[in-house]
Amino acid sequence: MIPNEWYAVLEAKRVRDQPVGLKRLGQDIVLFRQPSGEIACLPDRCSHRGAKLSLGRVSQGCLVCPYHGLHFDGGGACRYVPANGADRRVPKGLHLSPFTVREQHGLVWLWHGEPRSTYPDIPWFPQPEADEAAAAESSSIYDLNYVRFVENALDVHHFPFIHGSLTPKVGTLVDPFTAEFDGQVIHVLAGLKRDRSEPDSAATMFDMYFKFPNVFFVRLHEKIKLIQITSPVDDHHTWAYVRYYQAFMRAPRLGRALSWALMMGDKMIAQELQDFPVFRTQTPHKPTLDGGYTFIQADRGIHYFLTERERRIAAAAAGSQLVSIRQAE
Repeated sequence: MIPNEWYAVLEAKRVRDQPVGLKRLGQDIVLFRQPSGEIACLPDRCSHRGAKLSLGRVSQGCLVCPYHGLHFDGGGACRYVPANGADRRVPKGLHLSPFTVREQHGLVWLWHGEPRSTYPDIPWFPQPEADEAAAAESSSIYDLNYVRFVENALDVHHFPFIHGSLTPKVGTLVDPFTAEFDGQVIHVLAGLKRDRSEPDSAATMFDMYFKFPNVFFVRLHEKIKLIQITSPVDDHHTWAYVRYYQAFMRAPRLGRALSWALMMGDKMIAQELQDFPVFRTQTPHKPTLDGGYTFIQADRGIHYFLTERERRIAAAAAGSQLVSIRQAE
């Protein structure tokens, strides 16, 4: 994973009046709402005897351990130990280190990095309010590394081979094609033709944008677009979130129903039946620049992603080493 980045971990609407336990970024975490309505995030392990806090409940703004009833507030401080009584001071060793989270765009975002005084903006591609009103969303966990999802999201030329049964008339030639990276966003504009002599207007076009660490936006059609986020559960599993937009039907209720139908068709056929069986055969399980690939021009967006991903990981490691040296001095 790339350090010092925001990762979406769950739909915010799923965090209600009870704690929600999940695994993201290789860690067991628990989410719960405080009296203010803000979401708090703590390790899903009681500091007392290691029980899962997500099996407990929320009471008076605190997360209550199901094993011995210890109370933890949103900042991780243990406020009450029933066995000791209310008149005893709580040992400092019982306090937990909270995770920094934000609720934006209908999602819970987890900061993967050291706490800081100011944080960068949440990575997102804003859409018109009318489009949001008719959008649908879905998420699932898959047995694939999250880098594999990003790699595929920036790949156009697999489409006629894996998804040819859905659009049998689409060509295999990638033309026109441009891939650009401005330091923050990778933009790939690619068309598929049957022959280079065909005009660009005859190509099936894909307009794709990617923001680090894992947010993808694509226009599949003049009236169909989507946002996809793939966050690591661990090294071999990914939480994949999709928000689907369509402009055929604007009335919110009917629009959401149509968006849902299109999204589920895409998910169950294009991804689960067609994409994933092939992805699971690819080696190594996590794509890297030195993973034995031989790139072609149509892979330029993927090469940008893998190169910048490794650069950001190395830069974060170098920064941590520099901080350690200064602290030692």
